[in-house]
Amino acid sequence: SIYTVETHIRNLLEASTGEKLRCTLQVLGVDQKRVHVAHEMYRMRDDELVATAEQMLLHVDIGSGRTAAFPAQIQQRLDAIAEAHSGLKRPDWVGRTITMPVKGK
Repeated sequence: SIYTVETHIRNLLEASTGEKLRCTLQVLGVDQKRVHVAHEMYRMRDDELVATAEQMLLHVDIGSGRTAAFPAQIQQRLDAIAEAHSGLKRPDWVGRTITMPVKGK
């Protein structure tokens, strides 16, 4: 199974019930156990960016409850997708941290 280790969601604009949306997914990185992805959601009517999500996903063997390498067939597919996406521009919002300013500093 794939577990979400960390996710950062940004809600930028509102979307109404029934509104048509389109979503993209970009594979930013892959190794034997992890996949780093970026999602973007756009309103169809004006192509405005509504929300973004960055996630780190981890492959886990449910039987042992421990992390495990992806099966070879899955690894090959993920590597192929990562290679195909390697020429895409990395979104500027990827890798941001959440923080609040410290008073007096």
